[in-house]
Amino acid sequence: TSEEDLLNERAYMRDTRSSQKNVLRLHAALSNRFRLWLKRRFNVIATQEQNDIDLHFTHRGVTHLAELKICYGENTRLAIREALGQVFEYNHYPPRQERQSWWIVLDCIPSKTDVEYVALLTKRYQLPLSLAWQVGADFEVSTQSLLS
Repeated sequence: TSEEDLLNERAYMRDTRSSQKNVLRLHAALSNRFRLWLKRRFNVIATQEQNDIDLHFTHRGVTHLAELKICYGENTRLAIREALGQVFEYNHYPPRQERQSWWIVLDCIPSKTDVEYVALLTKRYQLPLSLAWQVGADFEVSTQSLLS
């Protein structure tokens, strides 16, 4: 994995029939930071943006899928809600193949309630779900991931 393979993070102009928008590549930047963190911390080579999946990788024989979310207005609850639907779809909607470990990766720190909610879902429904978020150049993980 080289730095040339990272996703483009530059903003760009988008013209539609009714408006012109400046599209910020926040999602690509988060994906690149998470991918580099996985490489630096666990020597994992992750694949970005393949078959609608933000990021996926294999570590120690375990397959992982990561759904990354930008928390606009730091609304982590809505980001988690949207990510959960995507994680289930990407693992179960035919002809998808289920991954063994599921990640929701946020660009900001979740609330205590967010962390408790994901932990409750993980325990009650025995989901292989980890919640991670960016802190500086690093990431924290609230649940026991299969990377440990």
